[in-house]
Amino acid sequence: MKKSKYLYKVLVCPKCKEELRFVKRENKKFLFCEKDKIYYPIERVEYSNDKKKIFVEIPILCEKREIAFHHVKLLKIEKSKLPTSKKMFYNILSKKVSRLPSGSIIIDNGCGTNIFEKFIDRDIISFDLKIQDAYLPIDFIADSMLLPIRNNSVDCYVSNFLMEYMDQPDLYIGEMYRTLKKMGRAYISFFTPYSYFAYFLSIGTYYNYLKKVIKEPISFLSNPIRHLLQRFVRGTNYKTIIEEIKNWKLSFFEDVFRKTGFKVTGKEFIGNIFSLDWIYNPLSSKFSNYGKRGVICLYTLEK
Repeated sequence: MKKSKYLYKVLVCPKCKEELRFVKRENKKFLFCEKDKIYYPIERVEYSNDKKKIFVEIPILCEKREIAFHHVKLLKIEKSKLPTSKKMFYNILSKKVSRLPSGSIIIDNGCGTNIFEKFIDRDIISFDLKIQDAYLPIDFIADSMLLPIRNNSVDCYVSNFLMEYMDQPDLYIGEMYRTLKKMGRAYISFFTPYSYFAYFLSIGTYYNYLKKVIKEPISFLSNPIRHLLQRFVRGTNYKTIIEEIKNWKLSFFEDVFRKTGFKVTGKEFIGNIFSLDWIYNPLSSKFSNYGKRGVICLYTLEK
């Protein structure tokens, strides 16, 4: 089954959740909501690298109905430079998703560079909040907090390394619950508190912080200690690295799952402290990459 056959079966207006229909205005394509009189543009985007070009039409189904780029880079995957934990994780997740019945509607919620789709040989609908360089083209632009998906229509969601950065994780998880079919599944993954040991061991951590120092010299020189505490974070909205570590608890996320209505049916830990940086791949392979202190946690949730 081609993506387009079931993509437009599940898309609705993100605001009122009513049907959308194709229209043309001034030689441009739109998805039109009759109830709210909103035109959602369908933009033509070029993904390219030195070997090929791919042109795709991407519906923009969010409040900001425009995109910053119409030409982006089609990335090439270098598996030798992929950290051990990520390789193991994507292989494990792809096996789980591959067991779903043929024709299942599977959505990668906040796909980023769309790397997961490179690891699985089946159709997945992928979306994010923006157009960016990616390994494969995405299917539409949307806000995960206001999904343009009809109720009870999706068989499975995957969400990789995103929930821990959400300001409102309950809303993020709640939207997936609303749109999943009964008995539908969600595979949610994020880094564990234990991953901070690996974070501080990673050469990339210090390289990325050095780039921030170069970019923000005045802020760094005026108060180096405050700059270190505030800008050494992994990307969450906490004020300092210390607050970030303190608030990163698996029990918090599990409470969000259950309060939303999900049943937790599985939890797996993947990777050791050497497995977050590809430079340490030979060393990581000499230690166990499974156990309660893994750097990545993969939850299986059921509606």
